[in-house]
Amino acid sequence: MALTAAEKRDIEKSALFGKLRELADEAEKKEAKKIETFSLFVGQPRSGKTSLLGIMHKGEREVKPTLALDFSFARRTNNKTNQKDVANIWELGGEIEELAGVAIPARRLQKALLGVVVDLSSPVDAVNWLARWLRFYRSHVSTCLGELRRENEETANAMIEAAKRRYGKTKPHPDARSVDPLATPLLIIANKWDLFKNEDAARKKVVGQALRYLAHSHGATLAYASARDKPMQTKFRTLLGYALFLKSDPKTPPSTDHEAPVYVPVGSDTFAAIAEAGPIAHFGTTHDQAYRVAVQAVTHAYGIQPVKDFGFVDEDDETKKPDRDDDVDDMWDPKYAEPVIDNLYRQRLDDLMHKLADAKKQRASRPDNFYWSAANPT
Repeated sequence: MALTAAEKRDIEKSALFGKLRELADEAEKKEAKKIETFSLFVGQPRSGKTSLLGIMHKGEREVKPTLALDFSFARRTNNKTNQKDVANIWELGGEIEELAGVAIPARRLQKALLGVVVDLSSPVDAVNWLARWLRFYRSHVSTCLGELRRENEETANAMIEAAKRRYGKTKPHPDARSVDPLATPLLIIANKWDLFKNEDAARKKVVGQALRYLAHSHGATLAYASARDKPMQTKFRTLLGYALFLKSDPKTPPSTDHEAPVYVPVGSDTFAAIAEAGPIAHFGTTHDQAYRVAVQAVTHAYGIQPVKDFGFVDEDDETKKPDRDDDVDDMWDPKYAEPVIDNLYRQRLDDLMHKLADAKKQRASRPDNFYWSAANPT
């Protein structure tokens, strides 16, 4: 029996709707495989954070000081899914710790990368600032994990286990039982190698030993860098390209020679190797002790205290105190005064702090599973 025209149209419609459903399901699967990450970079003032992050963007870019919290992003094509993966990147200027919660709230912790940039041309301050930011990151990640655990304890525990596995991907690591890594991937960038490479060899060993210990004990990758050296720019672009998408560089081998740029991926160092690399015999048994030992060792190697006091140097330490106080940045020095620019900066900062205060009030009045982000609400 021949089909009527109406029956043929119904069959064609059914086939069309079936094809559309298949396409929609395929699109949903591809979208689900799309990777989106969230990175926060903090560090020592004038350490070159913006210049280093700008290496990701080929070509000359104007570098401007980071005033509070700057946002940028990077994309890559995922060869497996043919999707555009996205890395959201925040750079924190100054020390407004509250802004870290804008970039990396608890709900983003699973897809987060934390970074610290320090300045090797000022070694004492570099180790001092690194210890300061590591202490903050431990506190921030602990708080976020607590929030995450209330929502999904299994997810929080899985992050901790994943952090430990980074020490032994193929075989058991000798320090697996003694390290206490952050639950999130951590990248420590020691910038301005070009200004540090001609430093006294003994001092380079002390600085390198301190940086390696702090990196290894926190589950971090340590990389020396230079925004002015072309070959190092290329290597750093490769490293950052992997790190921003929570991957490790499979091709670049570790290097612990302190006469060359140091590169130590997470899990590739050991406490025994670090102990043999310099004069520091023991870093203590806690992170706080390690911070103090590292800062004081570099302080005594150079005979001068850090510019800013974060509590890592004893008050009765007889090493020379710095000639200037950087608690107030050069931008507020009267001889560099620019009334219009200074007023705009203060206004922007005030507006941002008001938004943060309002956001905290909103969060306090909403369910625990509500999170707010001024930078990129999703």
